[in-house]
Amino acid sequence: MSVSREDGTSQIHLWLKKQSELSLEFFVDGDTVGSISYVAKEHRLVQKPAISFDIKEGVKSIKMVGTLVKNGECFTINQRFEPIDVRQITKVLYEQNVSIVEKYKNVVELIESLTDEDDPSTSISFEHSNHDFTAAWQEQEEKFGVIFPDALKELLDYEITIDEYSNESHHFRTPSNLGDFSEENRFDGWTDDEEIIAFYKDAIPIVIEVGDGYGMFAWAPKGLGGEFTDTGVWFYTHQEGFEPEMLLNPDGSAMTADKALIYPLIINVIESLIEDLAERDYADILTFPKWGSVPLPPHLFVDSAHPNCRYQLSFDETDDGVSVPRLSIISYNKYKFANKY
Repeated sequence: MSVSREDGTSQIHLWLKKQSELSLEFFVDGDTVGSISYVAKEHRLVQKPAISFDIKEGVKSIKMVGTLVKNGECFTINQRFEPIDVRQITKVLYEQNVSIVEKYKNVVELIESLTDEDDPSTSISFEHSNHDFTAAWQEQEEKFGVIFPDALKELLDYEITIDEYSNESHHFRTPSNLGDFSEENRFDGWTDDEEIIAFYKDAIPIVIEVGDGYGMFAWAPKGLGGEFTDTGVWFYTHQEGFEPEMLLNPDGSAMTADKALIYPLIINVIESLIEDLAERDYADILTFPKWGSVPLPPHLFVDSAHPNCRYQLSFDETDDGVSVPRLSIISYNKYKFANKY
């Protein structure tokens, strides 16, 4: 089987202290790819990317040069990063001619090869159910008045649970026990917002998250406009922040099931696999802060396989008051992955 895809575009999102002024020029393998000139109006992750450029397989260096003005003091920025490409972990997720089942199987194999068998950071139970769900799907389609996507039917032929080191578990429903949002009593009382309640009314939870509160990965067949569409809209939500995080393409259209169904892996598994890769293959060259899993400069994780990889640029302050740039992938961070934050 041959598969192909174009090298993705990388987006840099800023998180600066309020009133900070940043002026930077970016270089990839010695070539200028763009510049940033920005004044932070508030201390938060900025939704709109400050700059976008291509990171291709085989990239050797990423450099930023410029100034940061913070608290009235001007710091010179001249930082060269040595990228470590994680595409060996992620590339199968974005290959267009690979089935959703094969993508999950591939990630299961990665977990087995990268994690400590006695103390895995993440585990996936992925076993074929050995059931014929034809009648169950017919019953569900009559109940909801929709045709469920083929990719979902293929995936739910398997019994799937994702367990994280943080003691969170993600349980995939079976075709026989799909219910709409109103049937999930554990979500009662999350919100009094009538608009949100109306959107969730016909949503169908596919994955239930249990751990630090409850969450769900779900499909709303009526989509964003309240009318049935070819794709509907997929989303993730959690009781800590009840508004749905929609899974949208860069142009604002809703993702198809084939794309959306990799997101339980993207937001619950891949980040820990990158950490496992770092420990197995790069422990002798990487250094990390006391808290956190983002390596300190000059090393930097990149993903040349991701079609629209997002990075966060922020600045740490050393003990002697110097601001040091930190650039990190956030596309696999559960709390920053979506299209709004």
